[in-house]
Amino acid sequence: LLFPIDWPEPFGLVLIEAMANGTPVIAFGRGSVPEIIEDGLTGFIVDDIASAARAAPLATHLDRGAIRRRFEERFTADRMARDYLALYQRVLHGDTPIKPDPIGDVAAMQPGLFMSAVSGDSTSNSLDCVQLTASKSSTSTTAAGRFLCNQL
Repeated sequence: LLFPIDWPEPFGLVLIEAMANGTPVIAFGRGSVPEIIEDGLTGFIVDDIASAARAAPLATHLDRGAIRRRFEERFTADRMARDYLALYQRVLHGDTPIKPDPIGDVAAMQPGLFMSAVSGDSTSNSLDCVQLTASKSSTSTTAAGRFLCNQL
């Protein structure tokens, strides 16, 4: 697959679709490409059209089975779901610190959705919130910290 996209593509779905089929990718190193393509294993990251043309014959030597295996290891829904579950378990058991939210407190940004967390009024709606802190997780009805909430 030739992917000569010259803008910062946020996520190259076409890249992982190619990898799912064991197809090597030759792409400009813009946007998400360096995070998706493993240069020399799943394809080649190039700087220009001339480099892409030189990489094309080399792509025929890449192991298509290995490309498919890397897709399965990195980009399947099962892998993503397992990673999310493992992360949630670590957070809920206090095994890992939470990185600060660079945008700000989600509960403070959406007070209508997180009313019980923000106002402290557990009867105002049916939310069960867990506050996430840098050191541990605890049940909370304050606006401080980060929240995981489930509709009851």
